[in-house]
Amino acid sequence: MRALPASGESRERARTVGSAAGIAAFGLLAALAAGAVATAGAELLLPGSLDIDSATGALRRAAGFGLASLLVDVPSADVVGGAAPLTGGLAAFVAIGSSVRTRAWPSGRPTRLAVAAVTATCGALCALAAVLTTDAGVGASPVIAAANGLILGLAASTAGAGAAERDARPPSDPAAHMAARARARSLRALVAVPVVLVAAWLLVAGAAALVTGSLGPKAFVGAALVTVAFAPNIIAALVALGCGGRVELAFAADGSSPALVEGAALWDWHGGVAPPYVLALVLVPLVATVAAAAAAASPDQPPLRRGLRNGIMLGIGLFVLGSVGSYETAAPGAGATRVRFGVDAAAAGLLGLAWGVAGSFVERWLRHAFPRPRVERR
Repeated sequence: MRALPASGESRERARTVGSAAGIAAFGLLAALAAGAVATAGAELLLPGSLDIDSATGALRRAAGFGLASLLVDVPSADVVGGAAPLTGGLAAFVAIGSSVRTRAWPSGRPTRLAVAAVTATCGALCALAAVLTTDAGVGASPVIAAANGLILGLAASTAGAGAAERDARPPSDPAAHMAARARARSLRALVAVPVVLVAAWLLVAGAAALVTGSLGPKAFVGAALVTVAFAPNIIAALVALGCGGRVELAFAADGSSPALVEGAALWDWHGGVAPPYVLALVLVPLVATVAAAAAAASPDQPPLRRGLRNGIMLGIGLFVLGSVGSYETAAPGAGATRVRFGVDAAAAGLLGLAWGVAGSFVERWLRHAFPRPRVERR
């Protein structure tokens, strides 16, 4: 029998599913790319630490890092066991959400079928990646990987579909629309300012280590790649440190003393106050919260209310990143390499709230102390 031609509705569904599957694959490819960056950086920084003997082994290790970035537990017998490079998970979420939002869907907008197809594809691909990691000295549960993939796909595609709906719908309440835009500007400031300032701080610190010989060129490149892969973890830790919180940053190899400080705080750095270059991190939450308050400044809004909103956003961000980005691991054997990375997430969240309020009042003082000149319009 000759197959009947597919109806227009069936073709539309097929195109929707195909587009959704491509979006999911693109998002998880971003996580895999971040895993490859982490793999290359770890090999350059700690040669031989990952025990990679072939290109296939490197790909499997990158897949393991990619799964770890989605908060999948990837047990390992070496120094990277338990590490979660959050750049991959964040990149996957943004890639999927933005693609769902901007894709030219056959129906004109992302449908429930599109969301379901993205979700299912993410789950299937994560389960496949878990199977591929079993021969690389690591081993993730395909069931857990699939569950985390489903959560990622559902959350990212739902966020993208919701944003697409808002883009297509004209604002019914102009005042509420302007308030939402102000909140979005504040959130962008709270994200962008710490990223830029911490990146500049790390760049200066890395350049100083390279000039003084503390890091060789190869190790410098490796440290830069690892920093990119673990950027959300590191930014959260340094912002928490600048807020006055306590962090644990330690790395020791072959029985040597920790290269970084364990249990550090601005007021407790090797038993004393932190050096000036570390104290400079106070500027990160200060500038971020002042910029966020200025982005949403409104004459009829009290600074306390604005500061509480910004502080809640900053505090939640520090708490979440500090909670999911912390880990401790050690390779077996005498004189083992060990890494400890952690943030006191609860304290960082509360301090973020306090900085949000303080930044709002500082912004109001600056606005009154240095008023902008008025430009008369003709």
